[in-house]
Amino acid sequence: MENILDVKDVLNIEKNLMHRLNMPSLILMENAGIRCADFIYEKINQNCCNKILILLGKGNNAGDGMVIARHLISKNIFPYLLFLYPGQEYKNDAKINFDLLMNIIPDAFIMKYENYDNFRNAFDRLNEKTLLIVDAVFGVGFRGSQDDITKKVFGYINANRKGIAVAIDVPSGLSDKTEKENVVINADYTLSMGAKRLNTVYGDGREYCGEIIKINLGIDEMLFENPKNIFMPEKNDIKIMMPPARGINSNKYSAGKVFVIAGSRGFTGAGVLASLSALRAGAGAVRVGFPESLDNIFELKLTEVVKKPLPESSEHGLSVRAFDEICELIDWSDVTLIGPGVGRSEETQELIRKIVQTTDKNLVIDADGLYPFKGNTELLKKNKGQIIITPHYGEFANLLGIDYHLIYDNYLEYSEKFASEYGVTLVLKNSPTLITQGKDIYLNPTGSQNLATVGSGDVLSGIISGVFSQSKNPLNSALVANYIHGLCSDILKNKCYGNSVVAGDLIDLIPNAIYQLLN
Repeated sequence: MENILDVKDVLNIEKNLMHRLNMPSLILMENAGIRCADFIYEKINQNCCNKILILLGKGNNAGDGMVIARHLISKNIFPYLLFLYPGQEYKNDAKINFDLLMNIIPDAFIMKYENYDNFRNAFDRLNEKTLLIVDAVFGVGFRGSQDDITKKVFGYINANRKGIAVAIDVPSGLSDKTEKENVVINADYTLSMGAKRLNTVYGDGREYCGEIIKINLGIDEMLFENPKNIFMPEKNDIKIMMPPARGINSNKYSAGKVFVIAGSRGFTGAGVLASLSALRAGAGAVRVGFPESLDNIFELKLTEVVKKPLPESSEHGLSVRAFDEICELIDWSDVTLIGPGVGRSEETQELIRKIVQTTDKNLVIDADGLYPFKGNTELLKKNKGQIIITPHYGEFANLLGIDYHLIYDNYLEYSEKFASEYGVTLVLKNSPTLITQGKDIYLNPTGSQNLATVGSGDVLSGIISGVFSQSKNPLNSALVANYIHGLCSDILKNKCYGNSVVAGDLIDLIPNAIYQLLN
């Protein structure tokens, strides 16, 4: 598992680490700068860069940038230095590196920000495809809003640069919660010191970071504290969580049984996608229950899945009269998936609440299946089985009865508290998806923007149900299924499908993704 550190904690983590190892902070800065310089030197050669521009702020991030400059000079590469603030503002380690650098770099490579026009003219003289920009302005210590200087400088560079940009630690302007008025450097590479930062791998920050490269500081990553217990699983972690292969004497009912409660008028596709995904994820048998008037549609769409028409309400959703038949199918199954396309009629909501509070079997609750629990979340505690819920931000906010933006600004706190209080495994779908049972937070490392298509969530809930029916472990199932789902997305991205991906494309690639995971 990779450690993911909240930027609010990084400075204290580094301070504690240096104290435990009796390591001077200047050594840590030197190690960081050397490793970053090595990476940048490699990119210089790969991209035939003949000009380097290092943007320097006034804190320790600028200190890293000055170490980088010294080590590039040692390789006979002289970078241009753009000081955005007066040199007298440097303190401690940054001041030591400033004094060292001033002794070895020619005046011709020193640029000081005097005014915006002066900066633009200087930048335009350097700006070409062979220019490599190093962003060493703010780093992880940045909080709040920017000054006008960096807003103008970053905005101009983002709009006009022709070469590549490398950010040190985090792209400057990016804070723990990206303020919309900030201008953030758009990086092609972000060099993360020792461990990746939460705001570079989750949410809005992903737009600015490009490829994130973890820089080895010469210290075992396991020595870094992780106070919020945030992790990103790696391939080998997921591989050992996979359900065991079917035994030689397996049959379709011993290989995992899934029952899907789905469908309402106009929303049959969700149940189809989820059912097929559960099969592709390895379940031996899948049954789907739906309003009886939709029988012809499900019969046409599904071949391998067993269909069960059920009594429906006057609104053509599932009726409470279906309760007894549904309970029989839940008892038959290893996992029941509730929600894909079931709709939000009052009678269907009543039925779902009754099912959840009376059954003791394992459940996956998705989409419309979560809607009945707004104001009734205590019913989730009454289920004696294990429950996985899979909301996106909007559905999670609705479930809690709070504004969407509260989730957006405090997703860690709300996720941990809810999962812990209600004893569920929470799969909070976002960029990337977050999985927790209330103690540890896991961020899924796979997947791309092509998942932003209708039905991809139904495919995910189907994969989760299929894996859960085999493993019986809700957390492992959620982690494995999200990894597979995202890997299908990555395969399609590599095939250059672009925005043309539809949810059904993901289903066809589930076997391929599982093969890649296991090999």
